[in-house]
Amino acid sequence: MGTDLNIVLRVKELKHEASECLSIVFEKPQGLTFKAGDWLDIRFPVPEFPVGRTYSFASAPTESDLMITFTKGVSPFKKALEKVQPGETMLITQYGSNGFLLDRRSPAVFIAGGIGIAPFRSMIKEQIDSHRPLAITLLFSNHRNDFPFRAELEAWQHTSPSFKTIFVVTSEEGRLTSKKIQMELERSGIEHFTTPRYYIAGSPQMVQNCEHHLFALRIEKNRIKTDSFEGY
Repeated sequence: MGTDLNIVLRVKELKHEASECLSIVFEKPQGLTFKAGDWLDIRFPVPEFPVGRTYSFASAPTESDLMITFTKGVSPFKKALEKVQPGETMLITQYGSNGFLLDRRSPAVFIAGGIGIAPFRSMIKEQIDSHRPLAITLLFSNHRNDFPFRAELEAWQHTSPSFKTIFVVTSEEGRLTSKKIQMELERSGIEHFTTPRYYIAGSPQMVQNCEHHLFALRIEKNRIKTDSFEGY
């Protein structure tokens, strides 16, 4: 469910998060409110790009700026994003929620594939800024040992003992399987797999595969939330 409007975003900076991953930081428009896990549609205010693209908020509602994070690509839109400069403007044409929101009543297991880390970064940062106990285990898989936000995630582990991150380099360790998920969760101290709520974000195929792996671990469907990212 989204809200239709045209909100001007002014670019503050372009940040390199990893070799193939960039973030654009925008000034936060006055009065704009959103929830961690929400999405936004953005476009360039030029006729060459009449249609925008959808991204998750990578920034938390508690932060003073807005941020999106994306992987480099071959499409004209992605190429244009890679070249934005401070002071340039874009438009939010719509934003809202698809229900991919953190339920604080239960411990959480986040399973991120690559750029699927974006909404989780928003959720984790909000919990830290709000001084809430995290009780979050992040299982972060990436093709290479070049993880976006790794320094932040490792720093947050030191300040929040109930937050744990497990990095999985799939080019070296293979893709996630039900056996590997079970092994990593046990290693992180989770013994009863049906207790947490599970959140999966990444490419459609990754999300589908991980959901089936959780089913194999007897996790009920109503304890799983998913967010598929198209256009990798």
